[in-house]
Amino acid sequence: MLLEKVTQVRNVVMPYLSFLERILIATVNLVNFKVFDQRYFEFLYDPITYLLENYSDKIGRIILIGRSPEGPPSDGGDFQIPEAPLDFNPENPLDIENLGDGRGNEALKQKIMSEVPSWNRFLASDEPPLTVKTHNGYAILLGSLFFRFFNLKYSFPDLDKKLNCFENCIKGIWGVTDLRNVSKEEVICELRRKRNNKFRKCYENCFGKKNLNLTSLACLHIPLIKKSDELLIFYDDNKKINVLDIRNFCTATMLTGDLHLDRYNYIQEFEMHFKPFLKDIFIFQVPHHGSRYNWNNNLLTLLNNVLLLPISVSYKGNHPHNKVILNIFNHNKIPIIVNEYKNFQYELYKINKDLLVMYGI
Repeated sequence: MLLEKVTQVRNVVMPYLSFLERILIATVNLVNFKVFDQRYFEFLYDPITYLLENYSDKIGRIILIGRSPEGPPSDGGDFQIPEAPLDFNPENPLDIENLGDGRGNEALKQKIMSEVPSWNRFLASDEPPLTVKTHNGYAILLGSLFFRFFNLKYSFPDLDKKLNCFENCIKGIWGVTDLRNVSKEEVICELRRKRNNKFRKCYENCFGKKNLNLTSLACLHIPLIKKSDELLIFYDDNKKINVLDIRNFCTATMLTGDLHLDRYNYIQEFEMHFKPFLKDIFIFQVPHHGSRYNWNNNLLTLLNNVLLLPISVSYKGNHPHNKVILNIFNHNKIPIIVNEYKNFQYELYKINKDLLVMYGI
């Protein structure tokens, strides 16, 4: 794990997922492992206990981000990104702010303490190593970075029904009414059976064999910074490749994972959700290594100011597809094959002349 290779991590930020959701992730990801990685599945069984008992000397604190009871903001519209504070200090401890009034934080904390009683000891101390924050579909980090999240609603219109089906099936495996009564050893033992395990059968019975890549999380991030006249682009051991004068100074980055943007209704939903920010996107990660099943030739017409499109080559899936690359060139955009570089990063000078905000992709 990455934590074994670092000396200290001040903050670990992760989403709150219920036990059922973590079992679902384990079931779907299981077939991707050539060798069974017990540490990974022990982490999924109880991520907080796993991290704080094995790496307490390296982790300052864990911040769990969960869904706000207030629900997500309305899509599109006149949504405004706030200005960065004038007294911003990058040395301050990491803070994640909900753009609402934060009333959901305590409610989410109580929910977690009820669902996972073993985490109470991490939440109730005077200086708890575990902190809970809610979000409304977006978050601000350090007062200077804005994040907006998205996943397709069209994937499973009856998702709650399918999750209930999966939960009841999992409970039936051990004949329990509460999944908390299933031990880590029992879960790991069942997962070791890989493709033939009962979790997989429950998944296929409730979800079918539908590809969960459809529900990939997309993340847009934008620095809350004052506009400048130039954006420096360089990669591979800090060797500067180009200096680009961007008139509109687009500073947003879109990370798409394996998001499906091949169908019109998917693109329509994506456009509605990110409508206020599309003109600000400068770097757009090509989804699923450039698979033609995740791409639509009309997508780049929405992203007029996008210039760089990072792609991670996957030889196993024969990605990227040549038609995707051709479509990128036809829109006068630049595909970046990130496998060819040790380091791909860009720098933005913001807030004041001395502050350098750096991103790594």
